[in-house]
Amino acid sequence: MDALIVTHNSGEDLRAALACAPLREAFPRIVVVDNDSEDDSVAVAEAAGAEVLSRGRNDSLAAAVNAGAAMMRGELFGLLNPDVLVDSATAVAQLAGHFSDPAVGAVAPSLRLPDGRLQDSARGVPTPRQLALRRFSGRDLGAVRSEAPVDVDWVVAAFLIVRGDAFRDIGGFDEGYRLYFEDVDFCVRLWSAGWTVRLDPTVVVRHEHQASSRGSVLDRPFRQHVRSAGRFFSRHPDLLLSTGRRRLSRPTR
Repeated sequence: MDALIVTHNSGEDLRAALACAPLREAFPRIVVVDNDSEDDSVAVAEAAGAEVLSRGRNDSLAAAVNAGAAMMRGELFGLLNPDVLVDSATAVAQLAGHFSDPAVGAVAPSLRLPDGRLQDSARGVPTPRQLALRRFSGRDLGAVRSEAPVDVDWVVAAFLIVRGDAFRDIGGFDEGYRLYFEDVDFCVRLWSAGWTVRLDPTVVVRHEHQASSRGSVLDRPFRQHVRSAGRFFSRHPDLLLSTGRRRLSRPTR
């Protein structure tokens, strides 16, 4: 299975990821799509034997994902953040096993943060009110906690196994999102097109994560998060007042 990693000044994280033997075993071919890094991200990728697509601009994560997805081969591919590590190649094989169900469009593992906590990486689609409460209360509102595989509204796209047909069916990621909410939108559109998004919490990978969108309201990441939320709800106005994929109009696959 191929894997796609998008970078922007991600040299340090990428160096660790590409030196991770189980990750390289699970993904013999890795394509690194670089969004105009000023650090050594490209050199690190090339030295580690990854294929590199240097885009020369940092317009959006979504555009980089789409460019890299066009280079993927095979029925399935991995979409990984550069700050994700796996401890066993069998974890990827276990996730891939879910695609024996022809309705599954994407599968994600649980993500373990550096402090040992499990990230709230699978959630219900939030309303604006829930986003505000989540931001100012610090609580993990809408988080899905399960001990067994479960279909969910959306998952954080730090580590996804994606069915290529599903990706192409919905036209990939929406390039109108510069950063944030592109994974929420991607999963909502998968559901709307009849595909299932699944979390397998029995598979856990490590995520060296920085929650920049929860910084000060004066910070650029927070302001970008608000802009992306605005785009999401303008495109999905039916999700403004209540949550849950059960309200999405979709055919049965």
